[in-house]
Amino acid sequence: MRTFSRFLLLMLGLSLTSCVLADLANPTAPADFSVTTTVQRPSDKVPPLGAGGWGEQGAVNYAANNWFHGSGNEPVYFRNLWRVTKSGPHWFEIDGPGTDWWGLYASGFLSGATVRIYRLVDKDGQTLPLNKNGDYLDTSKADHVKNVGVTQILPEGAPGFPDGGWVANSYQTVYPIDITRDGNTQATDCYGIENGHTYWYTVKALAGNAASKNANEASAMPLATAQNSPHIVISVTDSFVNRDPFANSDVNFVPAVMDGQAPYRWSLLDAQHAAWMLPDGMKFDPLTGHIYGKYNKAALPAASFILQVTDAAGKSDGRSYTINAPPEKTGAVPDPPTEVSAVAGNGCITITWKPSPSPNVTGYRILRSTAPAAQQESRG
Repeated sequence: MRTFSRFLLLMLGLSLTSCVLADLANPTAPADFSVTTTVQRPSDKVPPLGAGGWGEQGAVNYAANNWFHGSGNEPVYFRNLWRVTKSGPHWFEIDGPGTDWWGLYASGFLSGATVRIYRLVDKDGQTLPLNKNGDYLDTSKADHVKNVGVTQILPEGAPGFPDGGWVANSYQTVYPIDITRDGNTQATDCYGIENGHTYWYTVKALAGNAASKNANEASAMPLATAQNSPHIVISVTDSFVNRDPFANSDVNFVPAVMDGQAPYRWSLLDAQHAAWMLPDGMKFDPLTGHIYGKYNKAALPAASFILQVTDAAGKSDGRSYTINAPPEKTGAVPDPPTEVSAVAGNGCITITWKPSPSPNVTGYRILRSTAPAAQQESRG
């Protein structure tokens, strides 16, 4: 039976160290800092610069109240406010964000966090009624909040909860492997992947902003002993090639590769797998795959090519790219791809699929979870 929560606001805070002290009674007083050699949380639990890339300017900094740019040594502290959508005797579900920030929400990072619960009430202090649809509370009648109390998310290692009590495993994208374009029907995921853990995947077909239903699910468990062919990884610098740059734009594309045996050799090929040359003004390093230089967008039509890597054992992998790609147009909702499969590597998983039969597909969106769809939830 579905339960509608009367506890609408939840303030969740996590502090792993007391190195930073603030005088709440005197908010203008300077903070005191101390340096310690104690490891507050190992890097396999939180990336070295902190969950969500702390140290960069952006939304995570607001949530974490952390504006030290790129220090990488600040105490790990996070605070955020969510709306509770459903609750039970010992659990609650929030209104997002699932695993969008994978390292923050799906890694168990928030297990053990302190939770303050508030209830939205009307001017008389009474619980709000349901709205006319009966699917949520009528927040138009909200006047103020009441502090219900303080609790704690189960910490890692609690009986029956080896990863703790924070669960957020609905299907979500994982940047930067979230979208693949140019006819590619495979992607290798090495972001936030741990050997010995099983990961689930599905794929959507895209027609601009229109997306298909999910394809079938596939899962794999990466292992340190896995020996596979090399796989080119979708890296953050793919955007310099796949997206539509400005005229006379600088290009600085450095590919990444997982698995296979070093040293690697790189080559550029056309659709018939013959040698292909970059446009004037651009250069290519066959030892690293580095593509760099500058070209005139206005004078260059769209140019597609295959970047291929070959390892010391003669095994290879290739991905298609387009320079000066035309803008994508949103069309009819496409059919989903088929036959999604996942193959484990060492610290990575390669996902492949059969193309969507729809003619207007512009790319594919890859979704990941730590559980199959039938078992997914987002709750604490």
